Amino acid sequence: MNKEHIAKVKILLTEWNPLGDRATQISDLNNYETEAIDILWHIKSKNTTDQISKLIDSVLKSSFWNSCRSCKMQNYC
Repeated sequence: MNKEHIAKVKILLTEWNPLGDRATQISDLNNYETEAIDILWHIKSKNTTDQISKLIDSVLKSSFWNSCRSCKMQNYC
């Protein structure tokens, strides 16, 4: 993992914006940098697409569960 990889995943997450409108209400979001690092930390070259999808889902759920339990944030609450 390097800064270039982190930057690319941040761009993907920012464009996807899984939080939707709720993203503006999270003060420390920082364009999903923490989540990008967490995702890259866990991904291995031998992971299947399904495993990567589950990993991303898990990272996003654990990242945003406490900050928006009361909202209806797509699939991440």
